[in-house]
Amino acid sequence: MWDFGAAGMRLGCVISNNEELTRTKRAICRFSSPSQHSMDLAPKLLEDQEFVAKFLQRSHHRLLQSRSLAEDLLSREGISYCQKGFFLWLDLSSYIPLRETNRDSWVSQRLLTNLFHTAGVITFTDEGYRAPSPGRFRLVFCVDSDTLKEGIKR
Repeated sequence: MWDFGAAGMRLGCVISNNEELTRTKRAICRFSSPSQHSMDLAPKLLEDQEFVAKFLQRSHHRLLQSRSLAEDLLSREGISYCQKGFFLWLDLSSYIPLRETNRDSWVSQRLLTNLFHTAGVITFTDEGYRAPSPGRFRLVFCVDSDTLKEGIKR
């Protein structure tokens, strides 16, 4: 699977011998066709194999650098995390202000989220992702190093 980081270019391909899977995919595709721009651009992009190889190599290198930087900064701060694709799942449960909310942990998490937003840090909480307990936040590390450093500092 390749991701070209082309937000908005929603185009994918499934190759499978599983007839039930392909039948289901066909039924779903009736209601969500890719844009004409995506269908026009994709073959042109994919035909340039030299570009694709260089792009993927450069992208892989940059993502690895960003992830390593984020992991290093978080480890220095004693924040535990686990990697989940293009983001890190932070455990900030020890920072949620339980005393201010009569120990209601979900309300406390919303309060912490508001504090992050006030500090200029956009966060994604586990509540929206149906986590079993509060205190988990997504950290997207696919940004430039200065932005990543500043976000973690805040």
